[in-house]
Amino acid sequence: VALVQGEKSTVTGAIRAESARLSGTIHGSIEAGELVILKTARIHGDVSYDSLTIEQGAQVDGKFSHRVKSAEETSLSLVS
Repeated sequence: VALVQGEKSTVTGAIRAESARLSGTIHGSIEAGELVILKTARIHGDVSYDSLTIEQGAQVDGKFSHRVKSAEETSLSLVS
């Protein structure tokens, strides 16, 4: 699931997406695989991500945490 938020929009509530590109106001937590926070974004909530890009000028009032993939999501192979 992908989310693209417009500059003049407001979201109230939690966001969960594989990828998100945010440029408006968010009141709630965000959990995303690939997250882009544009300079016009105003986020009031905690942010959890795999990959993160933040433009200069964006405002975030909350905690950032990098998501850790579980053992079953991680692929490991032996090379001889």
